[in-house]
Amino acid sequence: MNHAQTVIPIAIRKLKKVRMRLPPPRLFDELLGCGGDKRFFALWWSRADQAPIMDDGTFESAGMPAPYRVWRYHPAVMAALAWYNIGDAALTADHWLLVDRKARSLYAGKVWDVLDVLDYQKTGLYELRKGAGPVADRSGDRDLEGEGGDATAKGVEGPVFSGMKLLDELEAWLDANIPFV
Repeated sequence: MNHAQTVIPIAIRKLKKVRMRLPPPRLFDELLGCGGDKRFFALWWSRADQAPIMDDGTFESAGMPAPYRVWRYHPAVMAALAWYNIGDAALTADHWLLVDRKARSLYAGKVWDVLDVLDYQKTGLYELRKGAGPVADRSGDRDLEGEGGDATAKGVEGPVFSGMKLLDELEAWLDANIPFV
């Protein structure tokens, strides 16, 4: 077993683990449009871009709004994330979510605390999974507020979504696997 893949950065202790199962990658990471193969990525809603933003510490991209909304506004997800402002159409995010792709865990915390974990990941302790290609260096170009900028100037890409069947599958998975308490 590769030690680098089992180490979790101590900075993650500043974050709160969200007690909720994440959908499988094909119904969450891939459906949102999350590229790359880093273990951790941050997720929040950008008011300026009107899209979910995913950031692995090296590359930031705009995700698919439709699957994000199906997931985010499911009653059980809303209840689990009620204490966090991860952004919406009228609010700039104060918190970001951190997705651990390997453990399929979700954490929430202040932006700077999530950035600490992503910076730790950038040090190379987490190797890219097989098949990952090079990623652009975007150090220093974070707009934490996400306001007032041209999305293309910030290096944000937005994929095109087509997959109503997958949205229905995501909703069914949420209903079956995340009970509303």
